[in-house]
Amino acid sequence: MSRTRVGKTRVMTLGLALLVTLVFNCGIVHGKTWIVGDKGGWDLNEDMEKWPQGKYFKAGDVLVFNSKEAYHVLVVNESDYINCNFFGKAKIYKSGHDRIRLVKGGNYFISDGPEWCGYGMRIAVNAE
Repeated sequence: MSRTRVGKTRVMTLGLALLVTLVFNCGIVHGKTWIVGDKGGWDLNEDMEKWPQGKYFKAGDVLVFNSKEAYHVLVVNESDYINCNFFGKAKIYKSGHDRIRLVKGGNYFISDGPEWCGYGMRIAVNAE
C-alpha cells in the first residue's frame, strides 16, 4: 500500500471517529426542551410541585420558565428548596422567558416570593 493511500485511510478514520463523537455528544448537549407548567407556564395557579411527576429528565435538558415578570425563578440548593429560602446563594432569572439547562442530579427551583413558594410555586427535578 502506498504512503498516500495510508495517509488518506488515517484521515478518513479520524474523520469518522470525530463524526461519531459529535453525534454522541450532541445528544447530551442538546437535550429535550420542557415548558415548565406546560401551557399554564410558571404560574401560581398551576400545581407546580407536581409538574415534574411522570417525566424523565436528563442532564442537558432545558427547562423553559414562561412567567409573568413578577414570578422570578431562583435556582437553589435542596435545603433552600425545602425551606423556601430565597435569601441564600440563588441564581435569579427575571426575564419571564428563562431557559435553564439541567445538571445531573437534583435541580431545585423556587419563586422569589415566600408566599408563592410556600403555596407550591417550586419544582424539584432529578436529571439522570
